[in-house]
Amino acid sequence: MVIAAAILAAIALYSVLALRETYRQAVAKLGLAKPTRSGMVWAGAVSGLLLLAIPAALGDAWSLYAGAGPLAVGIFLQGGVAEEALFRSYLFGRLRPGRSFRRAAALSMIPFLVAHLYLPFTMEPAIAAASILLSVITAFPLAKLYELGGNTLWAPAVVHFAIQAGPKLFVPNDPKSMFPLVWIAACAVIPFGVFLVRKKQVGAG
Repeated sequence: MVIAAAILAAIALYSVLALRETYRQAVAKLGLAKPTRSGMVWAGAVSGLLLLAIPAALGDAWSLYAGAGPLAVGIFLQGGVAEEALFRSYLFGRLRPGRSFRRAAALSMIPFLVAHLYLPFTMEPAIAAASILLSVITAFPLAKLYELGGNTLWAPAVVHFAIQAGPKLFVPNDPKSMFPLVWIAACAVIPFGVFLVRKKQVGAG
């Protein structure tokens, strides 16, 4: 909660002090407004399909992390709200005007990638490399969800939360399980379902 609040405050202050925006403009561009119904429906559908990958990969050979409740809240606030405010609302949202979706998403993906380069120091090499690649891949569906949600952070925050929460909240009983790599593969494929949305559906609800 503290990290999320600090990041949101830092983005708003930078917008006011460096970009000369009013406080109202800076807060509005954080993407905290009410999302569209269609954006949240798609976010829920993607997250639900991701969750189905857990029993598909592990069956009943898993247990829930002991502190799952508080950890889930922390993941949503930090990985969902704070990161999406920075990488989608601030970066992608400001790069999008005057650029194609693909170009704006690609440009905003670069800092998103850099932010994950610490992973080799905290994970096994194969999982770290796959996770870094995942950050490149998911930048595009998360940006799409930002637009589907009415240029708000809530839809990508839900999916970002699901991506991070899966391997942290659900612990395989077998320590040698390949679940982390299976999960990364699922997260690299399933979110791209949002590109099935027709243009006329964007902003509906």
